[in-house]
Amino acid sequence: MCGIFALYNNETNSSNIKNLIKHLKKLQHRGKDGYGIVYIENESLITVKDKGEINSMLFNRLANINSKSALGHLRYSTSGVSVKKGVLNRTELQPIRGFSSDIGPFYIAHNGNIPNTQKHDTLYIKDLLEQSGMTFEEKLINVIKKIPAAFSVVILTSDNTMYLLRDRFGIRPLCFGNDGDKYYVSSESCAFSHNIDYIRDVHPGELIKIDENGYQTLFQYDRSQHNLCTFEILYFLNENSYVDGLHIKNIRNNLGKILAKKEDILNNEDEYIVSGIPLTGILYGKSYAESMGFTYKQLIHKNKAISRTFIILNDKDRKKACNDKFMYDENEIKGKKVVLVDDTIVRGNVIKAIISNFKKCGAAEIHVRIPGPPVIDICELGISIQTKEELIMHNSDVDIVCKEIGADSLKYLNVSDLEHFPKKSYNQCFTSYIDPEIKANTINT
Repeated sequence: MCGIFALYNNETNSSNIKNLIKHLKKLQHRGKDGYGIVYIENESLITVKDKGEINSMLFNRLANINSKSALGHLRYSTSGVSVKKGVLNRTELQPIRGFSSDIGPFYIAHNGNIPNTQKHDTLYIKDLLEQSGMTFEEKLINVIKKIPAAFSVVILTSDNTMYLLRDRFGIRPLCFGNDGDKYYVSSESCAFSHNIDYIRDVHPGELIKIDENGYQTLFQYDRSQHNLCTFEILYFLNENSYVDGLHIKNIRNNLGKILAKKEDILNNEDEYIVSGIPLTGILYGKSYAESMGFTYKQLIHKNKAISRTFIILNDKDRKKACNDKFMYDENEIKGKKVVLVDDTIVRGNVIKAIISNFKKCGAAEIHVRIPGPPVIDICELGISIQTKEELIMHNSDVDIVCKEIGADSLKYLNVSDLEHFPKKSYNQCFTSYIDPEIKANTINT
C-alpha cells in the first residue's frame, strides 16, 4: 500500500520540490520503509532516495532547487527482497529508472501488487515498458490490458510528460487535481492542500497523459470495474480521503453504527466505557459508543514514535513495537468495564499487548469489537502477509481467539455487512475469493 505524490509544472520553480515534499508527508501512513523523489532539473532527471520516513533534512537539502515536475514515492514493502528477508533492500526504493527507445529515460512509481512475477513487481512493469516494437504509449496501454492485478502507476519522462494509469479492477486508488497550470497526483485526496482543486479519480483501466497542454485520457479499458480493496477502506486510507466518490469517514461511521446494531452481548443497562484503539479505531469507537448510548473516553494513546506495527518487516522488531506503541490512562481504567474498538485483527500481537496492559491497569472487563470481518487468508494483491499461519483467525474461530487475546468477549462484523459499502470491493483476505479473471491470468504474468 505504498504512497505516490507527483507535481506537474511546465515552468521551472524553486518551490516545486518543497511543495512535493510537503504533500508527500501527508501520505506517510501509506509507507515508512523508505522514500524516493525524482525531479527534472536542467532537462535531466535527478533522484534522491533513502531509508525511513521523510525528514526535515531532506526538505532543507532540496529547498532551493529549481526544477520542473517531480514524482515522489513512499515504500511499504509487500514484495521483493525486503519482504523475504525482513530488511529493506535500497535497490527497491522507487521511483525506478527505465529507458524506452522512443522517449528516452523515464521513472516509474508504483503502488500495488502483481503476483507470481519472477522479480519485484515494479521491475516487471518497467521491463514491459522497455520492450521494443511499440510506442511508449502503446506499451502503457498494454500494461493495463495485460496485467490482471492491482496497481496505480505514475511515470515521469525526461521531456516533462507525466502518465497516470490504474489497474482495470480499480483496486488501488489514484486521483489528481490542479492549481492553475500545475497538476497534482496523489494516492489519496487527503494529501491535497486547500489551494488544490480536486478534479477526479483516475478511472479503473484508464491511462491519462499530462503535459503542457493539460490532461487527456489516452485509453479507457472497456470492461473496467470498481473493486477498491476492502482492507484499504477499513484500515489504510486516511478518513478524510475521498476515493471513487466514497468519503472514507462516512463509511467508517456507518460501520460503527452497524457494529452497534448487531450487538447482542452488551446493553446500555450496564455502564461500559468505549475506547477506540488509535488511530483508525477512534472513529469506529465513537460511532459505536454513540449508537449504543455508552460513554466514550480515550483511555489509550499512541506513541507517535512508533509506526503501524502491522507493516514492520522484522518479526522481532514488530513484537517489541507492539509493547511500546501505546500509553494508558490507568486511573480511568481501574475497575471499569471497557469496550475496545479496533479496525482489524491480523496477527493478534497488538490487541494481546493492549488487553494485557488494560488488565494490569485493573480493568474489570474487556470486550473487543471489530468493524470488519476476520482476516482469514493472504492476499496476493494487497497486505504483506506471507503465510496463512501468521493470521490469528486462520483455521480458528471467534471463541478460541477471544480466549487467546484475553478478552471477555469478541465480536466482528461479517462480510455480508460490507454490502452497505456504496460500491463493490475486493476482499480476498476476508473470503479467500479471487476474481476468476485475476486467478486465470496471474500465473502467466
